[in-house]
Amino acid sequence: SEGGVLQRLGACTDFQTSQPAGMPPLSCRRLGFPARGISRLTESTFDQMPGLEALDLSWNRLRVISPLNFEHLTGLIELDLSYNDIATLEPGCFQQHSRLQKLWLQGNRLASLPAASF
Repeated sequence: SEGGVLQRLGACTDFQTSQPAGMPPLSCRRLGFPARGISRLTESTFDQMPGLEALDLSWNRLRVISPLNFEHLTGLIELDLSYNDIATLEPGCFQQHSRLQKLWLQGNRLASLPAASF
């Protein structure tokens, strides 16, 4: 990450085939970036990772979660956003994620979970 912004991915914890240098492995299923000081995700951070099933962004400094942050991760089953500085879940954040089974949000500054986020 540069300046706390995670822009593109370069490694994952399990993948089946390697990709050309500079390209994230498209078959990555599990990815973790815990405690990396990430404060913001770009809209394209995960656009090359459609097969991602588990993502760990715990213990970072994320503040706002937008529907655009994870829009390409429609196969996501587990998402760990615990222990960040999240105060806002924008409407529609997880509406496209019908496979999402586990979502960790503890340790954030959320006062409530808006129904429109799911």
